[in-house]
Amino acid sequence: LDTLFAQAREQGIVVITHEGSADGNVDYDVAAFDNTAYGEFMMQCLAEQMNYEGKYVTMVGSLTNASHMEWAKAGIAYQQANYPDMQVIEEDQFVEMNDDVDECMNKIKELIKKYPDLKGIYGTSGHVAPTAAQLFTEMDLIGKMFAVGVSQPNRSREYVENGALKYAIC
Repeated sequence: LDTLFAQAREQGIVVITHEGSADGNVDYDVAAFDNTAYGEFMMQCLAEQMNYEGKYVTMVGSLTNASHMEWAKAGIAYQQANYPDMQVIEEDQFVEMNDDVDECMNKIKELIKKYPDLKGIYGTSGHVAPTAAQLFTEMDLIGKMFAVGVSQPNRSREYVENGALKYAIC
């Protein structure tokens, strides 16, 4: 969108973005919070559930979504600085799920098969945490695997109530 933003600005149009901190041709970027602090907070929530140990994977809506990547990178950096007994799965450090629920579900199933000792899922897309919690419920993994991420009350309520999801953030 940077090219379009530049064209708009050349025509005297004020360009305002939401979560567009990486965009260069922007007059104002509106963000609800500090991206680093947000990513660190999500990691604190995941670490608590995982008892500060074990393997986790980070899932993003898109590798090109700047805010998702900022949250994910901040969470990983915080974990590495504060929770040495936790490990992000390196080869799948940022699993992209294209903000698609079905793709998210399939990728989580694949990760569970591939990594039998996987304990946590850190998700920056609104689909990751509730989708993971749905699978935890279906696969009898409540209390054995944990997820944290962005979610909406209507999408996550059932899983918060059944204990499959402790945190639905934002």
